[in-house]
Amino acid sequence: MVPELPDFGAGHLTDEQLERYRDGEFAAGDLVHLDVCGECARRLREMNEAIAAYVEYRQTVHATRPAPPRPWTPLDALIARDAERRSSRILRWWPRMAVAAAACAVVGALVLWHDAQQPSRRASELLARSSTVAVPRSREIAFRTDGRNDGQMLLRPAVLTTETAPERDAASEHLRLLFVAAHYSWRDPLSARSFEEWRSGLRQKRDSVSVIRTEGQESYRVRTDSAAGVLESASITLRAADLYPTNASFAFLGQDPLDVSDAPASSAPEPVATAPRARHDAATEAPATPEDTLHVLAALDAIGADVEDPIEISEDSGHRHVVVRGTGIAPERRRMIRDALQPLPRVIVQLDTGTPPAASAQTEPANSAQRAGSDIPPDLRRQLEDRFGGAVALQQITDRVLDASASVLARAHALDTLASKFPREVARQMPHPDRGLLRELHQNHVDALEKLFGAIESDLQPLLAARATPVAKPPDRAAEWQSRVPELMAAAKAADDLLNHLLAGSYTQASGSQMLHQTSPAIDRLGAAIQAQGPK
Repeated sequence: MVPELPDFGAGHLTDEQLERYRDGEFAAGDLVHLDVCGECARRLREMNEAIAAYVEYRQTVHATRPAPPRPWTPLDALIARDAERRSSRILRWWPRMAVAAAACAVVGALVLWHDAQQPSRRASELLARSSTVAVPRSREIAFRTDGRNDGQMLLRPAVLTTETAPERDAASEHLRLLFVAAHYSWRDPLSARSFEEWRSGLRQKRDSVSVIRTEGQESYRVRTDSAAGVLESASITLRAADLYPTNASFAFLGQDPLDVSDAPASSAPEPVATAPRARHDAATEAPATPEDTLHVLAALDAIGADVEDPIEISEDSGHRHVVVRGTGIAPERRRMIRDALQPLPRVIVQLDTGTPPAASAQTEPANSAQRAGSDIPPDLRRQLEDRFGGAVALQQITDRVLDASASVLARAHALDTLASKFPREVARQMPHPDRGLLRELHQNHVDALEKLFGAIESDLQPLLAARATPVAKPPDRAAEWQSRVPELMAAAKAADDLLNHLLAGSYTQASGSQMLHQTSPAIDRLGAAIQAQGPK
């Protein structure tokens, strides 16, 4: 419940009260006044912007100032030299005063810079820890357009899904457009993860972390102000006992303050007094099941992330969570992955912005520049150009074939993941709907493989035209598809290695001729392995 606002009348907070707020020392009444008083909020923003501009100015000056032509004379030497020259009282004290003033200015700038950085580190730490806190799946939140209990209120589920998305009316659509314009998650607005994703996308921002004590309960309030964009400032309140997000406030440009909190009928979980994370992870949550892993793979497959992104899926040490890890994924793609996995229970998402792991030649196709510069023997190059219709056609076919081959290998890896996570014994014990979902995922990959293989076979037809009709060994239809995945992996790797070497490699005429003879058997083997993955 939002506390009743005190009557401030026509008075506003003094500059001293605003300075105390910046230092994290303020009364509860001042905080409430700031949330509803546009004038005081404006003055606070101007103070923050002035300080940020001063820090930026100092940094710019230091970055652009050329190095001195000679080393500076030490301060003690300056003072001693000027003391010896004392021709007058003014001449004796002026250098000291000037140097002291300059030193004070430098120290002041350093203090301001340190003060600006410390809240940002603290805010990042609190938000990262709060992002791992679980919230009730049935949670509902309330939007109040002016922060008061008697203001206009909109109720909706805390996390929107396809099933829980309410019908849009004028009020909710207006709010949705504001959040979209601010690049803030409308799907899950009352969460530390959404707050951190918005905050990390700001080029210029000022963070502050405050401690709030109301009715015997202590909370942290993380606030971020931005001088640019639709969303001028936002804050999120985290319960100190377990960092559960209880409230968020938003100040959109030209709009009344917006407050988001748990709906009156939606009760937040009681805080855990000691070891909250250990208690949640080990005692209150059921262990992860194969079905949980399957649902994660299905969600990733729906956005293509199981094939297109460097993602690894495993379980934590206690086998209570499905852990999704990824490195070197673009911010917008990370947002899509998090949104896709947000509704699923017992899932931990660990995505960072580092450099992706180096891919091998088997999984990463050569780029166009590398293909164009390949060292194919002249005689064999002329032979390939004659068969494909010229140098330009050879280059185009090379690009298409190697891209398709890399995609085949990625799909084979996806099937290998399914086979290792869900062997026959595990699949047979899954509920009927999940067995159907597993068959659907498997068939999606098989359909994509057949399409990719058809494109490769069509492009390479000039090399395969003289081949005899292959006599493929019929697949063992009595065996499950999982047991046939290793042969698919081996065939995909062999074909990808051969095609990359033949079309974009460096070799002798003799070895090139040998690879030409190996192309048809390698393609036939790959086609048979894909066909063996089809339905019985």
